[in-house]
Amino acid sequence: MSLVIDQIKKSCQSVFSQKELIDIAKSQPEKFEGVINSFGLLNNIHRAKRCIQAEPRYGSRLVPEKVFIIDNFDFNNNPNGTANNLYITDKKGRLKNNLYEPDTDLKISTRKSKNPNLKVIGFFGGSTIMGDGAQLPEFSIPALVEKILNSEYGIDCVCVNYGVLGWTIQDSFNLLTAEALKEKLDTVIFYSGWNCIRDFIITESLKKTNPFDDKFRIVDGSSNRQIGFNHYLYHRFSPLKNLKLTLTTFINLLASYGLRWIPIQPLQGYLARAIPKYFPVQEDLTEYIIKSIQKNTVTDLSNEAVKHYRHIDKMAKFCSQNNSSSYLSYFQPLLYFGKKKLSPEEKVIFELFNHHSEYYQKFYSIIKDHLSEDEIVDLTGLFDNHSEQLYIDMGHLNKMGNFVVAEKIARDLSQMYRS
Repeated sequence: MSLVIDQIKKSCQSVFSQKELIDIAKSQPEKFEGVINSFGLLNNIHRAKRCIQAEPRYGSRLVPEKVFIIDNFDFNNNPNGTANNLYITDKKGRLKNNLYEPDTDLKISTRKSKNPNLKVIGFFGGSTIMGDGAQLPEFSIPALVEKILNSEYGIDCVCVNYGVLGWTIQDSFNLLTAEALKEKLDTVIFYSGWNCIRDFIITESLKKTNPFDDKFRIVDGSSNRQIGFNHYLYHRFSPLKNLKLTLTTFINLLASYGLRWIPIQPLQGYLARAIPKYFPVQEDLTEYIIKSIQKNTVTDLSNEAVKHYRHIDKMAKFCSQNNSSSYLSYFQPLLYFGKKKLSPEEKVIFELFNHHSEYYQKFYSIIKDHLSEDEIVDLTGLFDNHSEQLYIDMGHLNKMGNFVVAEKIARDLSQMYRS
C-alpha cells in the first residue's frame, strides 16, 4: 500500500460528534439550516424542506447552496452522534466533495484552465453516494475516488456528486438525460441496487393490483414518492380529506413546538415518535402497499423489477455513450448478500434490520446471471475478505466501507483511462 493510500485510509478512521459537525457547519460560507432527523414532526419537516425539496419528477431534489446535517438512527444510541452526516450543496444542488471548496463549476473551469485533459466524472445514486455514513463530504465515495485518482494514479479529475437520498436508477436516469449530460461529463457512474429493489417491487405490486381503481394510473417509471404525490393530488379537492389534514397538521405543529418544554428526555423522544404516528402530515401508502404485495408472488414481482432495472441501465449506458461519455455501472454491496465475516456490530444490525430479505435475495438471484452480460460490476462480494465493521445498516457504509468501494472504482477508472 502506498503512503498516499495509507494516509487516506487512516483519515477514514476518524469519528466526529454531532457538536463537532455543527461547529464545522456553522463555519461554512453557505447557510447552515440545522439538524434534520427522521421524525415526522412539522417543525422538522419545514427544516428539511429548506434543504431537500419535494419535486414531482424526481421525488426530491437538494436545494442549492445549503449546509445541513442529517441525524440518522444509531442502533447503539451512540452518545457521540456518529450517525450524523454533514452535507454541502453547490449552486446547482450538487454535493461538494470537501469543506470550504469553491462551487463545482468554478472548480472544474479553474482546473481545466490548467489542464484541458481534466477528467470530469459524474456519480449518480441514492443516499450512499450522497454520503450517508461519511459524516463529512470528503469521505463520500465520489470524494474518495477523486482523491485516489489524483494522488495514487496521477489522473487529474473532478468527481461530481449527483447523489440524492432515496433515489433509484430511474431517478438517476431522469436527471442524467434532463440535465447532467449537458455538462460534458467524461464518465458517468451509476451506483445502485438497494433503493431499486425496494422501490421497483412496491411499484410493480401497485401496478398489478391497481388499488386506486380508476382514480389515477401508475405508469412505468413511477417512483413511490410520485405515486404518493398522485394520491395527494387526487384528494386535493376533497373537503373531508382537507379538513382532516388541516386538523392533524395543526395538532402536529403545536406538539412539534411544545416538545421542547418537556424536561424528561426519554418522554420527549417517545412523544416525538408517537405524534407523527397518530397525527401524520405526509401521505402514507403503507396499507395499499401491504395489500398489493400480498396479492403477488415474490418471483413475479422480482422478475418485473429486474426487467425494469436492466432496461433503465441499458438506456443510461446508451445515452451516456451517445453523448461521448464512457459509462460504468455498479450493483452495490448489501448486508443481504456476499460472504463477509460480520463484525459484532454488523451481527446486531443484521438481527435488527434483516427485513423482507426474500425480496432482496430473489431479485439478486434473478439478476446476478445478467450482470456480466449487461456489463454491470457486481460489488456484492467486495467485502468478503474484510472482517471489520463496514456497514452501519443493511446498505449504508461507514468511512472505511466507502474507502474500499472507492478503491475498486478508482482502479477500474484508471484501467479504463489508460487502456
